[in-house]
Amino acid sequence: SGAAGSAVNHTFRDNGTYTVSLLIRDNEGAPLLHQFDVTVQNAAPILLPVIVPANAVEGSAVSFSANFTDAGFDFGPAGGTPRETFTYEINWGDGSASTTGIPNVTQLGSIGTPTAGSFSDSHTYADAGSYTVTLSVIDDDGGRADRSLTLNVAGAAPQLVGIPNRTVNEGTPLNVLDLGGFSLGGISDA
Repeated sequence: SGAAGSAVNHTFRDNGTYTVSLLIRDNEGAPLLHQFDVTVQNAAPILLPVIVPANAVEGSAVSFSANFTDAGFDFGPAGGTPRETFTYEINWGDGSASTTGIPNVTQLGSIGTPTAGSFSDSHTYADAGSYTVTLSVIDDDGGRADRSLTLNVAGAAPQLVGIPNRTVNEGTPLNVLDLGGFSLGGISDA
């Protein structure tokens, strides 16, 4: 015949395989123990929308910052080594090496509240153009969130540098050799 009971809910802090023990007593108090395994899969972090920096110019650093959340919240005992850890990666889209680092965890998660964090970094583009930048956050179990965006980098106006003041007598030609160098987007020939 059927049994009456109440539903039981539990939220797991992290992925893994857990053995659940269910103890049931009949109306006469006789216990019945039932055990079963629950496999909890890792949920990848969520990378929130990233605002594209305005006014990116070659030769000047451009900064990106991003926020993320993650469903895992197993941070171990107080003062212990956290089990929820994250890394970030930014592919700048210009053929240079990607930047990696450890983001800041800004909110320790709990039941109903995701773990939250942020990261930021900067890069200098040598040439004007349109670049696809990919920001990624990776959790300790390999769960990954990627967000790509297009960055338009404007050209910098060239500037003459190191031109000394000159003095010439009237009626005498000005010698224009070795007037100095130029600087274009932080690259100089002077």
